[in-house]
Amino acid sequence: MTFTASGSPAAWSGVYDAEFSGGEVYFGGAEFSGGAVVFRGAKFSGGEVDFSDAEFSGGEVYFGGASDWASPPTFPLEGHAAPGVKLPEKEDQSQA
Repeated sequence: MTFTASGSPAAWSGVYDAEFSGGEVYFGGAEFSGGAVVFRGAKFSGGEVDFSDAEFSGGEVYFGGASDWASPPTFPLEGHAAPGVKLPEKEDQSQA
């Protein structure tokens, strides 16, 4: 899976209202190399969402619109998001 801008800095893709509540979603091999991917309204309430083998070489992955952050995703740099990854502000993160 590759996410790239098509020549426009405004190019973006959206993942809206997805619910990650059990099981595992693995983004290994995904390449984020341009534009933006927005996880708006997403709920990370259980299970595992793993970005640890994804490549972040440009663009932006935005989680600021997530509606539940009780079980946050795993990223390549243990304990830190990759460059270009925008996490929800602390006051926006659900701990429910």
